[in-house]
Amino acid sequence: MHNGKTNKSKHILTVALASLIVLTATSAAVMSGCGESSESTNETKTVTETELVTVVVDGTYATDASGNTVTAENTGSQTSSNGNSSEKNENSSSQNANNSGVASANSSSGGNSSNNSASSNSGNSNNNKGNNSSSANNSSSGNSGSSSASSNTHKPVTDSNACTLDGHKFAVGDTVTCVYKLYAPEVLENYQGYISYDTKYLSVKSAKLDGPAKSSGLLNYKLNGKIKFNGSNIATGYDYTDTGSFIVVNYEIKAAGSTAPKFVWEVATGESEKAYVENNKAVNGLKLTTEYS
Repeated sequence: MHNGKTNKSKHILTVALASLIVLTATSAAVMSGCGESSESTNETKTVTETELVTVVVDGTYATDASGNTVTAENTGSQTSSNGNSSEKNENSSSQNANNSGVASANSSSGGNSSNNSASSNSGNSNNNKGNNSSSANNSSSGNSGSSSASSNTHKPVTDSNACTLDGHKFAVGDTVTCVYKLYAPEVLENYQGYISYDTKYLSVKSAKLDGPAKSSGLLNYKLNGKIKFNGSNIATGYDYTDTGSFIVVNYEIKAAGSTAPKFVWEVATGESEKAYVENNKAVNGLKLTTEYS
């Protein structure tokens, strides 16, 4: 009886050990499968890495700007082109250096040649100031019509060539400057009139409005025996409350004799709306005088 129980226990133990062996084998197989899966995964990664390396190798081929693979022949051409480009760059750099030198030289000479503008050289600046001052004085004198500033040269007057112009004697062929000066008791808003002259004795070489009259004013001297003019400026008006130059005319003496241009007013109105012309004559204090040279 005791032996039967012992045998039964041994049988149970054997079954248990067998089951344990089977479980162990199964676990080992599972573990082995996991290991194979890991190894397979590693191999897959290796293949993927190999493909990536292949892509990198493909990417190392030289390409041009259009993405085309450059062959050995193209590489040689490109190298030659780069060489030429390098030479061009060197030539360009040399040319830029030369241009820089020329620009510097021009800048230096330009500073000396700018006589009519402000110069950076003190010596030229002083000379220019003197020249500009002289020019300004001549221009101002010419506009004022003073006899001392006139550049007109007159011939000796004789009995055969004498022409009396508005009481002043000149010789035939002389150019005479006449400055018409105006005085008005108040600022004028407008003006209009004309100057008539005898074309037998005189011709007009030039004529212009002067002083305040130049603002918004017109003058036409290319007419037969007349110089017409007018102006209108209600914004600032024409201030001749201090006598000033109004019109400057250069007459040329054509023949001996006696003549006098005639100044005819048509309109002159003050800012107060007061009229300073009646029947083609200046009234209410409006005065016109002449200076000949």
